[in-house]
This record gives sequence, C-alpha cells and structure tokens, in this order.
Amino acid sequence: GLMGRADVAVDLFERTLEREYAVVTRTIVALSCGVPVVHPPFTEVSPLVAAYDAGWLVDPADAEAVDAVFEEVVGRPEVVAAKAAGARRLWREALDPEVATAPLARLARRLLSAG
Repeated sequence: GLMGRADVAVDLFERTLEREYAVVTRTIVALSCGVPVVHPPFTEVSPLVAAYDAGWLVDPADAEAVDAVFEEVVGRPEVVAAKAAGARRLWREALDPEVATAPLARLARRLLSAG
C-alpha cells in the first residue's frame, strides 16, 4: 500500500563490489508496484530498467546528474507517468514470479516426464 502511493522510488548507493552483486530488493519491490526507480547503472537490474524505460539510471557520485534527474522527477509529471508505465510493463513481462519462473517450470516438467 505505501509503495503503491509513491510516484518514484529512490534506491541509490555507492558502487562497491558487494553492491554490484547484492539483491536490489527495494528496487524490485518498487517496480512490482508500478513505481519507477532512480537507480545506479551498475546492478543486475539496471539493464532491465533501461530496456523498459522504467526509471532513471544515474551514477550517485555524479551530483549534477543526480540533480538533473530530480529536476525531471519534480518538474515533468508526464515523464514520471511514462516511466511508471514502463515499470508496470517490466513487472508484467519479466519480473512477475509466474513469468520469471516459467523456464524453470518447463524444465522441471520436461525432466519429470522423461524420468
């Protein structure tokens, strides 16, 4: 309920080896609610955010770029709405557990029927 009422979720952090491989749960939860994200460009989810235009990828160390993103978030509601549509599409097409686990389910059925 809380996340669903948000316009944008911010999940920015410095680049470290741990953060490159960490599960970005906050970002996934936001996307599952149709909320676009402000996210760094170096996680496993970053390419999906870019491909679906589901938010903004910004280097948290680049203060000017971060400022520009937030100026757009605050000043361009139509852009936020378009990115929210991308977040919903990303969830529907790639991250929904039923969709994301479909290849594994097919493999398990094939293995069970062969055995």
